[in-house]
Amino acid sequence: HNSEEDCHSGKEDQSKSKEDASKESDELRNDLQEATTKLELMQVQLEHAESKLKSQTERLEQMMSLHGQYKSKFGSMKNELQYCREENKILTSKALLIDEANDQIELLAKQNDF
Repeated sequence: HNSEEDCHSGKEDQSKSKEDASKESDELRNDLQEATTKLELMQVQLEHAESKLKSQTERLEQMMSLHGQYKSKFGSMKNELQYCREENKILTSKALLIDEANDQIELLAKQNDF
């Protein structure tokens, strides 16, 4: 009688063991599917981030190029401004000399009238 129960109990254990293994296998399959889905999502996020980084890098390069152009233009305009200021000083001093000469001419003209 005992051996029959042991045999029956063994079959139940075997059946239970198969159920547990099947359950564990399903859980592992679900975990794997979940991990795969997360990995795929992370890959999409990575591709998006790389694309965004590439775009921002290109914009930064354009901005740096424009900065270089403006800096160069600013430098040449600054030099031109300095040249114009020096030219203005020269012309101002010439204008003063002309004014003084005109004053002397007027003075001489008045003296000649007397």
